[in-house]
Amino acid sequence: MEKRKILFLCTGNYYRSRFAEETFNHLAKKSGLDWEADSAGLMVPESKEHNIGPISEHAIAALKRAKIPPLKATRFPSQATDEDFDRSALTIALCQREHQPMLNNLFPQRLNDIVFWHTEDIPLEIPEKATQQILDGIRRLIDRLSKNQAKQSSPPARP
Repeated sequence: MEKRKILFLCTGNYYRSRFAEETFNHLAKKSGLDWEADSAGLMVPESKEHNIGPISEHAIAALKRAKIPPLKATRFPSQATDEDFDRSALTIALCQREHQPMLNNLFPQRLNDIVFWHTEDIPLEIPEKATQQILDGIRRLIDRLSKNQAKQSSPPARP
């Protein structure tokens, strides 16, 4: 069976959404979920001058703290496309205050389909707290998806 897709969005697809993608995929696999995450950015910079390497050192450090091996650490950030939304059964933007205006400009037709979280970027939130918020949100999401998957795979009750 093909896995259902979840899309995590942030601004540059370098830090928060990459941490969310790696974390979700690790925990979903451990939980036996038929879901898989991807991530994209809403304003991925053309130049790499602001971002050193393919993924933020803060994302890598948080993954190490959580004992999650980064499986896509060599992938460079990718810009969100309509195809990303089309492939996803669930889309989560990691900071409503920051991302809702961007989504309204770039993908206004998708706005009603997006779940917004409230994890701020650096310097408004320190990386340790931001990544913990994302980890906590993903654990709640995994729990909810696991319960839904169990209900769907259970045989119907006998009359």
